[in-house]
Amino acid sequence: MKISLGLFVGLVLLPCEKPISPTAQATNDHPAIRTRVIVLCLDRSQREEVKELSLEPLTGEYSVGEGLGFSLHLALKEKGKFDCTSTGCLGVYGTRSGTWSLDGTGIKLITKSSKDRLKERPLEHLRVVSFQKHYLLVRDEDMERLNELRLRGWCFHKKAARAILDEEYTRRFKELVRMALDKTKADEKQATIPITEADTVLAVYAEDWTLWNTDIYRIIIAIWPDGHVVWSENRLGGGAPYCTGKVDPKKVAALVSQLEADGLFADEKLNDPHHGFDLPFTTIYVKSGKKVVRMNSDHEWFEASGKHVGKKGGTGMLGDRRRLDVLREERADYLFYRLVWSETRSKLNELIPGESQPSAGRLVKNEKGISWQEAPPSSEPAPIKK
Repeated sequence: MKISLGLFVGLVLLPCEKPISPTAQATNDHPAIRTRVIVLCLDRSQREEVKELSLEPLTGEYSVGEGLGFSLHLALKEKGKFDCTSTGCLGVYGTRSGTWSLDGTGIKLITKSSKDRLKERPLEHLRVVSFQKHYLLVRDEDMERLNELRLRGWCFHKKAARAILDEEYTRRFKELVRMALDKTKADEKQATIPITEADTVLAVYAEDWTLWNTDIYRIIIAIWPDGHVVWSENRLGGGAPYCTGKVDPKKVAALVSQLEADGLFADEKLNDPHHGFDLPFTTIYVKSGKKVVRMNSDHEWFEASGKHVGKKGGTGMLGDRRRLDVLREERADYLFYRLVWSETRSKLNELIPGESQPSAGRLVKNEKGISWQEAPPSSEPAPIKK
């Protein structure tokens, strides 16, 4: 998953380091040059300062990259000479050598010789960045990456600075993860609406436990006491595309009261499963406080084909018979189950509002049960008339 580093804007601002003062190291051979230096602070802020800078503090061995994939090794030598070597998992990819000097904007490199891949990758100018009492050298095109997570990947640095850069990476990473987790928890708390763990809910959802299936749960319709309704355009199998809308909360309360008065919660046998093993089925889930009914049946799935019929002992083939003729011979308790199923399904569908908005939300499952997770808000689409 990609996490925006803009989250760091909220960090407590830490003071910038005291800039390095290199003027004392200037010599007659290498006089100090007034050079623009970028001071990088721990809070990611930057400021530009003009400093009297000589070659001595910048002379030494630098590297950039992570080692195995692609790395550059830059040696700024005394008397203004440099060597640059490109290495990777296959060995040396190319070399470059020439002279280097300071100007008003940083380090100027003039190539005298280049081989292999470094012929195609010019290295002409480096900006000087001061970070935690160390100098980093950054290509002009990489300056905008100073706020990225891993400075070692974009900044030429000496070995002495490596530990500081690794500490900074760890600090940035931990803070980023912490803030991202806090944001995720806040988003989930705000946007996730419980279904099986709700105090009151009326829902119908599809379950598919066939082998290799990963989309196990799909909402068909879910209604909460505040009048929030989510439903699928697919009234049999559920799933996207989804719609959301609002219904009068009084109508929701009235339906819950009616179902309770009818005795929906009183018959424990309604919770007996009526589906085969490793087969798709539909669940009607109605909850009011501690009273819950969970009806599971696969008859809708199979009867939709026109070739099967749901029966007490399991789904059967119709053959040359008619569905109602077969059901007429079924036991009374199963026909009662089918009556309650049809009435409950129908009453829930009556609460689907006339106006709706498309939703990119989804059904989610965790150790507590299933919930509806709203998609992050984007633009406000026009209402859809039913």
